[in-house]
Amino acid sequence: MASHNLSTHRWGFIIACLLATISILFFGSLYAMTGLSFIIQPFVQMIGGFLHPGKPMANMYFVLFSYSEFTNSCLCTATRAQFVVNQIL
Repeated sequence: MASHNLSTHRWGFIIACLLATISILFFGSLYAMTGLSFIIQPFVQMIGGFLHPGKPMANMYFVLFSYSEFTNSCLCTATRAQFVVNQIL
């Protein structure tokens, strides 16, 4: 049986976290203020595929660490922004 390297590199994890952080700054604030959200998952998958060619599991981990973090953070910021607006009104 051949063994395959299924995991991403450390730099891939760092890039995924940085991509999520940068996306949260722009798209998270837009979602928190207006409720409009953009689907960035295809772009994250393309970036992961470019960084890890021929490694579908590494691309899956890249999307997991970037897009899932982005989605959960957007939901959290929208909930907190709604709480602040309710307190003001």
